[in-house]
Amino acid sequence: MTSLTIPKNIEERHPQSSGLPLLRWAGGKQRFAKRIANFIKENLDNRLYVEPFFGAGSVFMELQPERALLGDINPCIIQLCNTVINDPIGLSRELIKNMQADCEEHYYNCRDNFNQLPWSTTQAARFLYLNRTCFNGIYRVNQRGEFNVPYGHKPRPVFPSQHDILTAADLLRKSVLHQACFRETLDAIQGDSFIFLDPPYPPINETAYFEHYTSTRFDEEEHEDLADCMAALSARGVKFVMTNADVELNHCLYRDFNIAPLAVTRNVSCLSNKMKATELLIWNF
Repeated sequence: MTSLTIPKNIEERHPQSSGLPLLRWAGGKQRFAKRIANFIKENLDNRLYVEPFFGAGSVFMELQPERALLGDINPCIIQLCNTVINDPIGLSRELIKNMQADCEEHYYNCRDNFNQLPWSTTQAARFLYLNRTCFNGIYRVNQRGEFNVPYGHKPRPVFPSQHDILTAADLLRKSVLHQACFRETLDAIQGDSFIFLDPPYPPINETAYFEHYTSTRFDEEEHEDLADCMAALSARGVKFVMTNADVELNHCLYRDFNIAPLAVTRNVSCLSNKMKATELLIWNF
């Protein structure tokens, strides 16, 4: 294992990004988006930018690449991106209606409709509203694929403005969107690319899964497959940066790459208490 001091342009205290990702995502990188984007920008050159675990897209929004391949296994994320591209004004208007009606009763009515109705601009606005008002920004579904996160009781939820949505639309129009597992997204890479990965993290124990991102879990076998994919791509000369959990599994799987600790603050417990923790920054150049 190569264990290095964290790169200078990650370690320095850059201001947080002024851009607002549309989604509030558990484990998202908004706090570190500017620093990670600066690190990538210095090494991106003219490469295609690839994210196989797009999520809230905080790093993408900060980096603003000219070309990108964005993938996520969660269909709601890709459908939201397509709605942002095709109907940003309509999405903003529908979101405002939900913002004005925000309360616990409205939240659960909205959640019921979200779980029952087909995708539309109105459905995309429900997704954004639920994401911004649910507990801790968690996206969790049950075995039937139904979103089941409770109301977050946030006194003043922060919602993306019409300007935020239009800005995201301009960026996403430069991208290819891919609703697929990480393997399919990585298999689609042709030519010289730079990959940023922020996969679902391994649990700290056998039962402590932080979230159920889909109706199936991202288990140890998935992490092993991901590491194999990155080893194969690295051998082809593809550059990558990954953030991941500071657990023994990752130290083992990525022992042939550069690894450095990344200090973070996490929300824990139903009281939204904060605790300091360490994640890993992993890169191959």
